[in-house]
Amino acid sequence: MERISKKEYSARLFQKNISLFKCPYCGQPLQIENEKSLICSKRHTFDLAKQGSVNLLVKPSHTEYDQELFECRRRMMRDVGLFRPLLEWICDRIRRNHQSKELAILDVGCGEGTHLNQIVTHLQAIGYPQTLGVGIDIAKDGVTQAAKSYPGNLWLVADLAHAPVADQSFDIILNILSPSHYESFHRIAKIGGWTIKVVPASGYLKELRTFFHGESEKQAYSNESVIANFRNHYSTFETHALTYERILSGHQLFDLMRMTPLSWHASESKKKEWLSQQTCTITVDLSILIGKEGDQ
Repeated sequence: MERISKKEYSARLFQKNISLFKCPYCGQPLQIENEKSLICSKRHTFDLAKQGSVNLLVKPSHTEYDQELFECRRRMMRDVGLFRPLLEWICDRIRRNHQSKELAILDVGCGEGTHLNQIVTHLQAIGYPQTLGVGIDIAKDGVTQAAKSYPGNLWLVADLAHAPVADQSFDIILNILSPSHYESFHRIAKIGGWTIKVVPASGYLKELRTFFHGESEKQAYSNESVIANFRNHYSTFETHALTYERILSGHQLFDLMRMTPLSWHASESKKKEWLSQQTCTITVDLSILIGKEGDQ
């Protein structure tokens, strides 16, 4: 059996699906050259990293999301299963509503890739063997980790406002706890395709919020304006609530604290107090928004 590197494997997967992508500078189609670079007809060139990801940012972007944060998130998502009920809900909804066994899914703000990989893996196991997952994020550390951990998908460092993907090329756009750019969503999604956006509801991580912010302004959170903005962009629209609890202990409490901005500006003494707990029950309270293309 031929043994190939992650870079070579990714290059071949890009080649198979190259029609999905375009140059972020000039909008021309891309091609794979020598299993190492994506190149357009104007010779704009983007080399694949050794892990298999590719950087298609138009200009450098600063983010506070670093490698340690993404490692904490991966453990919470993959090992603890903090968002497993959400991902199962999304997969079940896709199963009940998509007849085609070929699906192209774009995860916008994919981070370290666990959400997308788990969704794609589950769909492939329940009758959608030709599901392709593509993840984009401006955080290079997250995309690098995604490519290293989950080589069965395609991973791009890219800016959603200049998303290097072809028009009407994806069946489903995932936007999980991440900023949106609806003009890009409408351009990218196929006619009849969906955008599935997940946003925090008022009880999301309320224990962490209360602990670090008490009765301050940051403790209160409402997603009404986010939902209203989403509704304005889709004439076919629905919203669903999902709430559940998880009991965390030990290093899981550190990972949760590190992965969310709620604790980033807390004092060291307050962080130590949080970590001194034996266990803590955590609430995951989410709103799932679904918009369908083609009915505007």
